[in-house]
Amino acid sequence: MDWAKMVPVLLLLWFSNLVCSNGDSVNITAEPGKTVILPCRAPINTTIRAVEYRRADLKPDYVFLHPNKSDQHELFKNRVELQDKQMKDGNVSLVLNHVTFSDKGVYECRVFYKEGNEKKWSISKITLTVEKREENKREDEEKRGEWNQQDSATVQKISITAPPGLDITLTCRVPNNTSVTVLHWIRPDLKPDFVLLYRDNKTHPDHQHVSFKNRVQLKDDQMEDGDLSLILKNVTVHDSGTYDCHVLKEGTNRGKRTPEHASTNELTVKDSDSLNITAEPGQTVVLPCRAPFKNNIIVLEYSRADLGTKHVFLHRDKYDVPDGQHELFQNRVELQDKQMKDGNVSLVLNNVTVNDTGVYKCHVVSKEENEKNESISTITLTVEKREENKREEEEKRGKGNQQDSATVPTWVIVLVVLLVLLVLGGAVIGGVLWYRRSNTNTVPQVEVDSGVESVLLPRKTNVPLTDDVTVEWTDKDNRKVHVYQNGSDDPEEQDRHYRGRTEMNKDLRTGDVSLTLKSPTLDDSGRFLCTISSNHGNALMKKEVELKVRVCQMEVEEGAESLPLLISGEESEGHRDSDRVTSENEESSRDSSDPGSRVQGPTEDIRTSSSSPDPTPLLTDSPVSSVGGSVPVRKNQE
Repeated sequence: MDWAKMVPVLLLLWFSNLVCSNGDSVNITAEPGKTVILPCRAPINTTIRAVEYRRADLKPDYVFLHPNKSDQHELFKNRVELQDKQMKDGNVSLVLNHVTFSDKGVYECRVFYKEGNEKKWSISKITLTVEKREENKREDEEKRGEWNQQDSATVQKISITAPPGLDITLTCRVPNNTSVTVLHWIRPDLKPDFVLLYRDNKTHPDHQHVSFKNRVQLKDDQMEDGDLSLILKNVTVHDSGTYDCHVLKEGTNRGKRTPEHASTNELTVKDSDSLNITAEPGQTVVLPCRAPFKNNIIVLEYSRADLGTKHVFLHRDKYDVPDGQHELFQNRVELQDKQMKDGNVSLVLNNVTVNDTGVYKCHVVSKEENEKNESISTITLTVEKREENKREEEEKRGKGNQQDSATVPTWVIVLVVLLVLLVLGGAVIGGVLWYRRSNTNTVPQVEVDSGVESVLLPRKTNVPLTDDVTVEWTDKDNRKVHVYQNGSDDPEEQDRHYRGRTEMNKDLRTGDVSLTLKSPTLDDSGRFLCTISSNHGNALMKKEVELKVRVCQMEVEEGAESLPLLISGEESEGHRDSDRVTSENEESSRDSSDPGSRVQGPTEDIRTSSSSPDPTPLLTDSPVSSVGGSVPVRKNQE
């Protein structure tokens, strides 16, 4: 053995042991649809610089990256997160939601950290096995038969509760850009069990159960974005049951022609949820609604079919959403219990009018692990005056009309009616013009001169914000100007053009998300977009601010030999005086030699020579430049 050649190799191995350590290998077994934790730890009392989870059999092989989230495999988008975002005590374990058979494999956790002044990294491996339990396999085989021959599927479970007479949506989704060749919607307790059969680019009603003829249709006939949901019209109590969605994708192995089970919808149609309420104008009423599930309410929506796409009230991801609310209900509705304790999602409607009469639908969505629950109930509200009040008003009107007809001439009544119509018409036109003007989306503008120390781009919300929201400022080129997420600024997400030049208010409870931009230049001119998103990625607000940065220019006559520039800065007063004297002497000599050629000084363009001895500088410390390196020149037309 040549030891002389082995020494460098041994030294390299010894050095590698100093900076890299291998962790233990862990084996984990999980069932489809469950949430699992891939355990991984860094040494305590170290500064964690980056965390990577990889799977060698994927391209790209990144499962999760922190802090950079680019190049992540699409299989894990919106499904993985750190167990502790603060990574306390070195805990960098990863939570994987809704596991499927495609998730099985060997995961490699790499942690890059700093201990003292030395940069180190560690590697640990986690082997994940995804399989059903034996008892569950037997139950599935008995219930589903040939459907359970598939070896990998992600089954989403949805529970829906609705009253009779409504149109409901049975949910089924597959990944985007999936080409579907066969789609089966079935109800296993019926013979035939087909609710809808789609094959060869068309539906086949001949195979459909008779109770669903002319009552079902695909939510999207083109099935774009992977949406295979089915609309079931005018539901009855006989529609209660289990609806399964099975999909055969293009490119599936010809030897394996069984469609994959994609989703299960449990539909319950009950009569007891419809309520009738009668109220008088001016009263406050409560539209009662209670969710059968008490926790994890992610969406609550009150709607009325005659209002079109606008809603009565919408609450999503712990926030009320005013966007899209019908103007009839603005500032008039609120939750009876904002905490929604014990599933109480009743709505308070203040100062009711006859226009509030209608059928209201209360739609509640809850999600827990891989199960999604929906509940729909209806409330019929009738707003009318009592009979005795109607009679009293009719009697008063009758007496008044008799008196008016007896004492007032007909031409006076006609004139008054015309005047009233004229006033009402003017009021309506004025109201429409005011409404259009008040609802015009104007973008606030901020104008500054180049060379200022900083500029404030103002933006403030009407509600306080929490630390778990994400605030992102982008410019006209969609570059990230400033990013605030996970309770702090994130400079890694920021475009390098803006690094070290932005600041934002750290206390979001005030709702103030204004941005301070330092040293603005002409290149910064344009519109800036401020986007506020919840921790689930839903946009809560999008507002724009336009910035205009002005650049000072000087005009001189053609043929000028030189151009005196006033420079603002920290030069001494004596230096400025000497420059001023030199400029005046040069100008005097040119005037005596050539009266037709004279430079127009910067101070002459604004004030006379009798102004204060310290005129306001017109230029900044920055060098004056333009295209070609020259100052704009105006020709003397005389």
